[in-house]
This record gives sequence, C-alpha cells and structure tokens, in this order.
Amino acid sequence: MVSKRQQGMRRLSLFVCGIALLSAPQLSAQEGPLPKQFQNWKLASCAAKPVTANWKETGMREFSACQYNDGDRVIWISGGRYHDPSSAFEVYTSWLRPGMVPTNVGQVSAFDKDGVIVLEGTLVLSSTANISREDLNALVKAVEAPVNILATPACPPVAELEKIGVARVSTGSGIMRAAMGTVQRIGKEMLEARSLEGMFAGATPFIELKRMMTR
Repeated sequence: MVSKRQQGMRRLSLFVCGIALLSAPQLSAQEGPLPKQFQNWKLASCAAKPVTANWKETGMREFSACQYNDGDRVIWISGGRYHDPSSAFEVYTSWLRPGMVPTNVGQVSAFDKDGVIVLEGTLVLSSTANISREDLNALVKAVEAPVNILATPACPPVAELEKIGVARVSTGSGIMRAAMGTVQRIGKEMLEARSLEGMFAGATPFIELKRMMTR
C-alpha cells in the first residue's frame, strides 16, 4: 500500500517536472524534418534512418540524411528533431568537433573545414562544408517546426518571446542549478557568517509544503 506521504512526494516530483519541461508539441506530418527544396537546392535522395544507441535517451522523433543537388553541385545534410530543446542541445554539443568556430546561423551554430552544425529549437542540422551562409539560413527557415528555445541568461522575458513567435521555452537544467546555487549560498553563509538567516529567506512554509504533499 502506498502511503499518503509517498503519494505526496510523487505528486510533488511530477509538479517539479511539469515546471522544468512543458508539454511536447505534436509531430509533424512530414516523414522527416528536411524540406524538399530550399533556395536552388533540390532533394535528390535520402538514406535510411540510422539506428543510434541513444535515440530513445535523446527523444529523437524524426531524422533524415539527404543529398541535395544544385546543378552539378552536391551537398549532404542531416537533420534530427528531438523531444525538447534540452535534448536537442545535448545532441548538438555531442556533434561538435574540436576546433569548430561559432557562427551566426540559427539559434546556435559552429563550423569548420568539414561542415557546419546548427541548433534551431528542437532541431539539429548538419551539412557538408560546400554551402553558403545564405543557403543555410534558407534551410533553417524552410524547416517546418515550431519555434522552441532553451532558456538562457540572455533570453528576454517570456512575454517578449511570445510576441516574436516562440511556442515553447524549456528550462533545461536551469531550475536545478538555481536550487543548487541557493544551497551553496546557505552553506557559505553558515560557514563564513555563522548565520542561518539565508536558509529561511524565501523558503516555502512547512505547512504549505505539507499541504502540497498530502493533496
């Protein structure tokens, strides 16, 4: 039998998770995240979806690796759409190679002599190097996906994000890190100032916490 306390802890955990990650958007009707054409580049063929060890862990929803042609020119582009911006950022950082230089395509991007990697909301794109910045910007705009971002210190208020079309904001590890920062400040105050005031400033009253856990 599950006690009221265990039920309350479970509800509290779900409440915290609900704050950390908003509900996921619906899947696109497309078979993959890449467009049939952008600028003068036309889709020629796509490889089979790869079997990756961490596709469940990262919440990969769609993936395409396709060849595009523009006359005699050929490029390869891969794109994966993931469960949320945090998962996409994890994949983006795992794709980065030593020596890559930041660039201003999409939300976050980097390039080297071998290619470019772009993070845009829940989408991660990778292209071979023989593509212009204008073409890359067109590719990002051509991908049909809601605007999802990972909250950072540089983000404007949520109300401003809504005005510019952002559909979803993920806090990622932000709430956890904020809580850890509070723990560190309290510990430092206790050790250095020999004070307990910081522990109670802004703390949830015990009676309210108890009520949350027993609902």
